[in-house]
Amino acid sequence: MTRPEVIFFDVNETLLDLAPLKASIGQALGGRPELAPLWFTTLLQYSLVATVADRYRNFDEIGAACLRMLAEAHGVGLSQEAARRQLVPMRSLPPHPDVIPALERLRGDGFRLAALTNSSKAAVADQEGGGRRPDGERRAGGGLRDVPER
Repeated sequence: MTRPEVIFFDVNETLLDLAPLKASIGQALGGRPELAPLWFTTLLQYSLVATVADRYRNFDEIGAACLRMLAEAHGVGLSQEAARRQLVPMRSLPPHPDVIPALERLRGDGFRLAALTNSSKAAVADQEGGGRRPDGERRAGGGLRDVPER
């Protein structure tokens, strides 16, 4: 098997722990945390559809829209602004405990690392600004960026 030149990672849920976000989503949905996984899968579905249809929208936009759809479906009133506020934890999610040591080991073994996300550029900047940059050389939020040549 050929050694890969670059290893790509998804950011949300793969590298970052969504527990604080899921708690906030559950609170927004009338104190029903069991609905948070449904919100997340709906978010992923709409994100994929938007991307395939060449109608990119970041996770902030799609997340708020999906939250409002679920709230309405479950009889919970939720304004656009309230939905956006409930997504604030998305900008400061911690990495899973094993992520940083694993990525450091991969980099130490000479692998180049890249992370892909549909999060907005502002959300990616918030993550990096808080010292929580779980990726390697590059980030891709709000549109892909090329991994630089060595």
